[in-house]
Amino acid sequence: MGLLFISPWIIGVAVFVIYPLIYSFVISLTQYSGMQSPTFIGFKNYIAAFADPMVHTSVGNTVYYMLIAVPVGMIVALLLAIAMNRNVREVAIYRTLLYLPSLIPMFAMSFIFIVFVNPQFGIVNQFLGLFGMPDTNLLGEPRYA
Repeated sequence: MGLLFISPWIIGVAVFVIYPLIYSFVISLTQYSGMQSPTFIGFKNYIAAFADPMVHTSVGNTVYYMLIAVPVGMIVALLLAIAMNRNVREVAIYRTLLYLPSLIPMFAMSFIFIVFVNPQFGIVNQFLGLFGMPDTNLLGEPRYA
């Protein structure tokens, strides 16, 4: 009965994780352009990859990021979270300054949207005018909003 309940998960893992992983390994052992059928060449792709100095640089950057950048980022984030949870007078200012960068893109996008649907010179009304529709206040009239 338990297997019946987790069968959607098992099918999802098999289809979206295990099969692509096995297929990627099998296709990596071939010479395959995507246009012709794959030709088996064994581990030549891996030998060529490990001989390439760009692969060494890429692996070095990945290890550096994994060992230094991620833990330092986690520690800084944890320290900031602890600091923002303190009961001091200035914490509201710090919370605002910390949260502001996530609000600015949303404000910019909403401003651009408002400019696009402006009834006098918005690009949406100009486009609708090509089909003979009159200028409408898309955000100001309740039937259009």
